[in-house]
Amino acid sequence: AEIVEEFDNVQRAWRWAVAQHDVAAAERVVMSLGHVYWIRGRIHEAQERFGEALAELEQAPETHAYPQWPRLRMALQRHLGSFDYFLGDYTAAQVKLEVALHYAEEMADLEYKAEILNTLGAIAGFQGQIVFASERLRAALSIYEEMHNRTGMADVQQELSRLSIYIGDYAEAIRWAEASLHNARAEGRRDYSAYALITIGWANFCLGAYPIAKNLNQAGLAEFESIGHQLGIALALGGLGMMAWAGDAALAIAHEQIERSLVICRRLGHRLQTSHRLSMLALLAIDQGAYADAVRLADEGVALAQRVGNPNYEVLNLCCLAQAWLDQGSPATGRMHLIRALRLAEQYGLLPRLMMAFYVGALYLTYALSDPAHGDQSLLALQLLALARDHPAGWCVIRERAAQRYDELAANLPDGANRAARLPPLDCQAAVTKILGAL
Repeated sequence: AEIVEEFDNVQRAWRWAVAQHDVAAAERVVMSLGHVYWIRGRIHEAQERFGEALAELEQAPETHAYPQWPRLRMALQRHLGSFDYFLGDYTAAQVKLEVALHYAEEMADLEYKAEILNTLGAIAGFQGQIVFASERLRAALSIYEEMHNRTGMADVQQELSRLSIYIGDYAEAIRWAEASLHNARAEGRRDYSAYALITIGWANFCLGAYPIAKNLNQAGLAEFESIGHQLGIALALGGLGMMAWAGDAALAIAHEQIERSLVICRRLGHRLQTSHRLSMLALLAIDQGAYADAVRLADEGVALAQRVGNPNYEVLNLCCLAQAWLDQGSPATGRMHLIRALRLAEQYGLLPRLMMAFYVGALYLTYALSDPAHGDQSLLALQLLALARDHPAGWCVIRERAAQRYDELAANLPDGANRAARLPPLDCQAAVTKILGAL
């Protein structure tokens, strides 16, 4: 009730200020209104309201006399870019945010500059531009540190944590997220605290520490629910579903939690996280032998990831497609998706996805053993499984499955244990080259 009342009050103040062309009053509430829109997930409405306000105020000559006008114009551009980012329109977001960054630099407004650099860094990370993303995020963090702005530091540290997860550096991800949690709690930012909790939880999921991951995600979910943070609720539910899948093999519980997460993401119009949830459900469907469902889910997931330009979730969905087609006896179709997954994962340095692609690639080679035209690929399959089993960037659940397949394949080969033990280890680049040659 308090959240609804707060939102109504801020909305009324905003509408009055824009109608009166009172730039000073509008500038006082623009940040609060943008924040509440974000928390409640009313992004399409926010785009419309802020877009209309910017157009109206820009055309009213009297507004330009206000000393607050340049800052309000910058804030509106920044929010509009952030709303595009939320909805996965990264090109439109970058255009608006670069304009806002120009305004911030003109005004020497370091706080806004850091906010904008942080969002641009997050977008670059989602697009797979890891180095560029890190540069922008670290530039934002440096500004916040100089300003002793712990709220801003918490926000950027959260993004740096997420960036570390993309490349499979889970210890670094936990370090950044714990720093974010410390700063967020010091400033009383429950939303940033909750994000940090579920990020530490996800890193622990990847490492196989499922009870710890579950507890952290449940704590994050409780925080998000207490403030009505819709996207946060969806993210926490999805994480809990994956932990139920990998940690407990509780597929019914996992399905229910991920489906709830997917419904929220679709309602919010968050295409990126919709793609991720579709891949989660595809993984469950594969384990249940529902291969047609897995293909349907992952097909949509690939399409959404391509639309927003996110190679991370595109590769995850492609791996699901490759395995689903392979498991239902269509290796040629699976091969096509596997090749694209391998190339994308290598191109963008997405090591966790590459380990998953190596695992699926080994399944393909094992399946093809019965076809004389492919030759004996058992040793390459073993090498790929060993790499997926041993590489620290791989999800624990994939590493465990790779270990099981490795043992099964070695046991079924003549003198398999000794031959496997003599195999030289492959690095990632050599593994990609070899499997693409074999496919």
